[in-house]
Amino acid sequence: STYIWAVSSDAAGNAYVATGTPATVLKIAPDGKSTKLFESKNLTVQTVRVAPDGAVYAATLPSGKVYKLDPNGPVKDEGSATVAFDPGATEEKPKYIWDLAFDSAGRLYIASGAPAAIYRLTPKQAAAKAELFYKSDEQHIRCLAFDRDGNLIAGSDGDGLVYRIDPAGKAFVVYDAPKREITSVAIGDSGAIYAAAVGDK
Repeated sequence: STYIWAVSSDAAGNAYVATGTPATVLKIAPDGKSTKLFESKNLTVQTVRVAPDGAVYAATLPSGKVYKLDPNGPVKDEGSATVAFDPGATEEKPKYIWDLAFDSAGRLYIASGAPAAIYRLTPKQAAAKAELFYKSDEQHIRCLAFDRDGNLIAGSDGDGLVYRIDPAGKAFVVYDAPKREITSVAIGDSGAIYAAAVGDK
């Protein structure tokens, strides 16, 4: 593959790598041995995350679907993998999926764009459907992370905003960056928010 877009890991020390051109999810064992879990005709697997129960979730571009993968299963493609989230089934119909994050209860949060929204999915529920958790006037929600108080920290593309969104979905802008796009956020041990930004407004 030409690009590696995201890396996630499980409790056993396996790494899961989202790649682009070709779009795959690779599982890399601690000894460096690599196996393919997923392959797609999409341009990229934009992000990959490991759920608390060990399942692997991967989001593709440009189809915008999120797939649930068995970390020990055979190689899957779009036709045989389980679709956990299809943006076409929502009222907003976003065109992009940029990031994924799990809260302490194991619920999956999905950052989307065009339009910018965050969806919440409870994988433990049978036939679970994603609900709209937060909608923004920005173009995209690019990245997600949870702080130690359970608030969702989200970065946008458009005005370069960093949001703090409480568990009820109420948002507050904690930073308005001089750049137009927040590409990544991370939370320090002290609770400080670190944000990477690019692009002139």
